Amino acid sequence: ESPLPQQVALDLIFTHNREVTLLQNQALEVPVATVWDSCWRVAEGYSSFLHGMGDFDIRIGEWENPSQDGSPVHCPEDTSPLQFIAKRECEYKHPRTSMLVFGPKNAPAKQVQYLFLQGKGVSKFTRSLLHSHKPVSNEDVKPSNSMSGLILTVTKFDSIPMADVFKVLQYWAFEPAPNAPSSHTAVKVGFAVHYTKSSLFRSQIWA
Repeated sequence: ESPLPQQVALDLIFTHNREVTLLQNQALEVPVATVWDSCWRVAEGYSSFLHGMGDFDIRIGEWENPSQDGSPVHCPEDTSPLQFIAKRECEYKHPRTSMLVFGPKNAPAKQVQYLFLQGKGVSKFTRSLLHSHKPVSNEDVKPSNSMSGLILTVTKFDSIPMADVFKVLQYWAFEPAPNAPSSHTAVKVGFAVHYTKSSLFRSQIWA
């Protein structure tokens, strides 16, 4: 492992960005490594979450390099200074509950997920992306309980009213809990609306 860079304070995403609304702030009684392995490292974790929300026809890709040369990138819809080390694409259909006279009953959704990780063990995961054509063992990308990260999900719906006007940004941050860093994980979840064009219905979209 190379020397670790200065840690980014993920809390600033929620406290200093007026566009992000904090939805959840809690400590999970499991270590960081378990949260990463169970929820985000492979597609099954996020797929289970979408199924639980009633979504179907789910297709989730693998984490890949965000750029041709493997260097981190910014998310164009995000205003934070974070640079993401990987991204993947998701597609699914979401049952609608409002304005059903317009568009299909089930809204097709496309997502791009951006991954930010920092801390011990991250460089091994990054190297595994560079050699994704080769088999990678779980030991090669074994996470550490000292790591922290953020998954930014950019969602665009199709075939629904005003679908060309906005995208939804979901922020899911995790890091060792301050009072019990080896056994608990602090999780913060927030969202923002990114408008791709001006609209008179911004308040209705946000609601």
